[in-house]
Amino acid sequence: MVKYPLLCLLTGALAWGQAATTKPAAPKNPAAQSSTKPAMPSASDGQSVGPQTAVITIPGVCDKKAATSAAPCKTVVTRESLQEQASNISEKDLQDYYKANTVAYEEADLQRIFVPKLKPQEKDAAQSKDKPSEEDVKKKEQESEEATKKLADSLRARAAAGEDFDKLQDEAYAGTEMKNKPPTKLGKVRRNGLPPDQLAVLDSKSGEVSQPIANPSGYFIYKVGEKNTLPFEQVKQEISTTLSQQKLRDEMQAIQQSATPELNEKYFAEGAPAPGAKPEALAKPPAATNGADPK
Repeated sequence: MVKYPLLCLLTGALAWGQAATTKPAAPKNPAAQSSTKPAMPSASDGQSVGPQTAVITIPGVCDKKAATSAAPCKTVVTRESLQEQASNISEKDLQDYYKANTVAYEEADLQRIFVPKLKPQEKDAAQSKDKPSEEDVKKKEQESEEATKKLADSLRARAAAGEDFDKLQDEAYAGTEMKNKPPTKLGKVRRNGLPPDQLAVLDSKSGEVSQPIANPSGYFIYKVGEKNTLPFEQVKQEISTTLSQQKLRDEMQAIQQSATPELNEKYFAEGAPAPGAKPEALAKPPAATNGADPK
């Protein structure tokens, strides 16, 4: 047995338990969903640990069956009971969560133009003996920023007038050293598929073109196509996973300060994600530099 912090491991164990028993539907479009995939068990998928084998033991905390026993108190959680606890979410709880968070299940068909920031044109160092002053550098940067904003505004106006996004994206990259242009058609995208500073795009009506959205790498221009809300049945399993993790986390916080669990090392080494593992951020264009394309 090995001792670990309780909360992180139980949450990780929950995620594994659900991944081992259910297979969520594949997303319709990679751009519309987070690229994160739950950590899957390796080797035997944890099946070498029997369903009634203790995977978590909490000394000093009585379960209901041992509450009146003279034996020392302890709570034992088996692999089977852990998975049952993870999935014990009522239909009403699922429905209530869906109704309270409907906006999270809205999606829109998006097109996008990325306008990379232009870099100041510098003289050939071999032809210039004097190093440019700080004032000259700031002036060139300001001129470059103004030129990029002017180009973004122009492309946005033409996009709103109905011009082809692929053609406009080509013009946005003209004169740069970037070779690989990003796609303009993103497909169906939900709120978890956009950076926080671009979420307002999904509040636009179908057919609208956003104003240029600035970030350190350049400007983003979006056009919103068809919008819809995913039906409850399509996201039911996703909601169940969210509520199960939340339920276990809330329950274990109550005893985290007073209990020290003993975990079945074999079970967690095979099946559980690493404690504290974080989802990968959705890929988005990084800061643009000459010769470096957004991903």
